[in-house]
Amino acid sequence: MGATGWSYFVPYQEDIDRALQDLRDQVFKAREYQLQNEPTAEELETAKSYLASLSLDPEKTRKELDSLLALSEAFTRPRKTTRAPTTIKQLLKQCAEEGTHSILDIERVSSTPAFATVTPLSRDQLLTIFNTDHPTHAMVESWSDCIAPIDSTPLYGHWQGIYIIVYEGDQPAEIYFEGSSGD
Repeated sequence: MGATGWSYFVPYQEDIDRALQDLRDQVFKAREYQLQNEPTAEELETAKSYLASLSLDPEKTRKELDSLLALSEAFTRPRKTTRAPTTIKQLLKQCAEEGTHSILDIERVSSTPAFATVTPLSRDQLLTIFNTDHPTHAMVESWSDCIAPIDSTPLYGHWQGIYIIVYEGDQPAEIYFEGSSGD
């Protein structure tokens, strides 16, 4: 499937980790994450048609794909149906290395980049990006909609993120979380 980028604005609170955990609870309760599901019949048909169109013998390829799918179905049929998770921990276990493609894949705040963490942008990064260390909602929103130049250094890696304190005047008003997760 590939990684998914995500971003969220939440009301400011001094305890950034608490804000992160509250956001994770909110996203989980609202079911704003992706579960890894089997493809629909329509998706399978589209894929088969596309693959067959690339072949010199489309009909033979289609029959081979149908046989392969039938064999695959026979192996996966005994699987139990998966129950909806009742906790974030259960969801993360169910999604495993595929992830949820959301903030749920991020477990904690860290001062240094690490797997499943968000880190603050440094003062220098804020000044470089926003020309201030007190960016407003509009500044962050405008920046987040931009595509970074191909030769720019990424602010975070895969399964990581950043956070920015967003200001109204001189007062912190929001926390912006952004990152990328899922495979």
